[in-house]
Amino acid sequence: MPEGTIFIIIVCVLILFSFMLAMLSRYKKCPSDKIMVISGKLKRGKDGTAQSAKCIHGGAKFVWPVIQTYKFLDLTPI
Repeated sequence: MPEGTIFIIIVCVLILFSFMLAMLSRYKKCPSDKIMVISGKLKRGKDGTAQSAKCIHGGAKFVWPVIQTYKFLDLTPI
């Protein structure tokens, strides 16, 4: 194999690896004592109305970068 082909393969693998790491870092888990509120662009409801926020309790969800944001609400008693 020529040296240029090996270099191109290595660069492609590094780009793919960094893209996968970026996507995996946006997969957020919600602890059982919190509620994760996702806001931003969401799916439309069954009746066609736009949703402004989605609440996740005790699960995980992919949060799209730039398009969506998330915050945690604490459920522990004071």
